[in-house]
Amino acid sequence: MITYTCRRLSSQPINLLNPLVKLGTSSQLSNEIREHRSHTNKLVLESLDQIRSLDMVQYRKDETPWRVLVKPRRHRVVDMVGIIQDEHRIEMEMVVDKLHNLCDVEMYVVIVPTVGYGKARVFAQSLFWEWYVGGELGNGVLILLAQHEASFQIVASYAFDEYFGETFAKLVVADVLQPALMRGEPSLGMLATTYAIARHAQECRELWKPKYLTHAQKNQVRFMQHAVYYGIFHTKTFWITLFVIAVTVNLWMRILEMTCNECGQSMRRVTDPADILNGLSQGERVEFENECAMYRVFRCPGCKKFKSILVSRDYHNYHRCLQCTQCEYYTTTVKQDILRLPSKQEDGVKQFHYHCKNCQLEKKIHVPLYRPMEENPKEWYEFLLERAMSPQGERKSDKASMDAFTGK
Repeated sequence: MITYTCRRLSSQPINLLNPLVKLGTSSQLSNEIREHRSHTNKLVLESLDQIRSLDMVQYRKDETPWRVLVKPRRHRVVDMVGIIQDEHRIEMEMVVDKLHNLCDVEMYVVIVPTVGYGKARVFAQSLFWEWYVGGELGNGVLILLAQHEASFQIVASYAFDEYFGETFAKLVVADVLQPALMRGEPSLGMLATTYAIARHAQECRELWKPKYLTHAQKNQVRFMQHAVYYGIFHTKTFWITLFVIAVTVNLWMRILEMTCNECGQSMRRVTDPADILNGLSQGERVEFENECAMYRVFRCPGCKKFKSILVSRDYHNYHRCLQCTQCEYYTTTVKQDILRLPSKQEDGVKQFHYHCKNCQLEKKIHVPLYRPMEENPKEWYEFLLERAMSPQGERKSDKASMDAFTGK
C-alpha cells in the first residue's frame, strides 16, 4: 500500500488516505461550497429583483405600456417574466398551432411582470388591438397573465366573444391555474391552462360556425354595436356631435327656406303689411286677419314671387280659429244660440252654428238641454218605507204607489 506523507510545523508524517483526514477535509469543503452557493443565490436573487424592478419601471413610465411588447413573427407564446420552461414552451407552441389548424383560431399567450398603473383588462384589450390578433378574419384570442397584479385575462374577437367571457376565465383560474400556482408550478399551470382553452375552443367550434354571416362580417357588425354603445353611454363626444349636427341641420333648413324654388336666388323678408297680405293665399290671409296664425313672408328679387312660412298657430281659440273640414284652414267660427229653454215637462234645444270664412261652409248642430230634476227625488223603495212606518193607516196599493212614484 502506498502512503503519501507531508510535513507540517510539527514535522510529523500524516497519512492523507486516513478516513479521519478525509472527513475533516470534506466537511470544510462542503461548508465552503454551501457558503459559495448561498452567496451565489443571493446574487442571483438580487439581480432578478433588479431586473424585475427595471421591467416594472419600463412598463410604468409609459402611458401606453402595451406598446413595450413587440408582436413576434413566428412564436405565439411570449414570456416576459421567465417562468415558462423550455419544454413547456415548445408544447404550448404545438398546442396553439394545432388549435389554429383544427378550429381556425389564432391564439397568443402573453406573460408580463406588470401592466403599469392601468387596469389589466384595459391592458389586455389594448394589446389585442395593437397586435391586431385575428386580423380581418375576426378569429383571435389573447391570454394575458400579469404577475404583479395577479390577474388573468382572456380577450377574444367579437365574433365569438361570448364563448370566452368572464365566467369562463374565472372557471379556468379556479380549476386549472390557481392550484398549479399554489403548488409552485407556474410553468405547468400555464401549459394546463393552454390545454383547457384549446379543449374548450374545440368543443365550441360547432356553435360559432357561420350560418348567415362569416366571422369577418359578424366581427364588424358587433364592433359597430360596441362602438355605438360606448359612444352613447361612456363618452360625451356623441352628445356634443349630435347637438352640432342638429344645429347645422336647423341652419341649413333656414337657409333653404330663404331660397327661391324657381330661380334659386336668396329671398328677402317682407315687412310691409300690404305686401304681407299680397303674399298670402286666401285661407292664410283669413287666418292672419283673425289672428289665428302668424306667417313669415319672403319675396324673390329676381322672379318677384312670394313665399310664406308658418311661424305659429293659435290652437286654443275655440270661437274663431277652428279647422274647416273642407278647406282644412283654421278659419271656422262658431256661434251658440238657445232655441228653446228647458222646462219641467220637456227638454230644451241649443244650436251650434259653424261658418267657414274661407270656403263659406256652414253647419248647424242641435244639442239637447235636459230639464232640471227635482230637488228631492223619490227613490223606488220609499213607498215600502211608508207602508212599514204606518201599517195600520190608510195606504195605497202597490200598483198605485208605483204609479205615483213614476208620475203616471
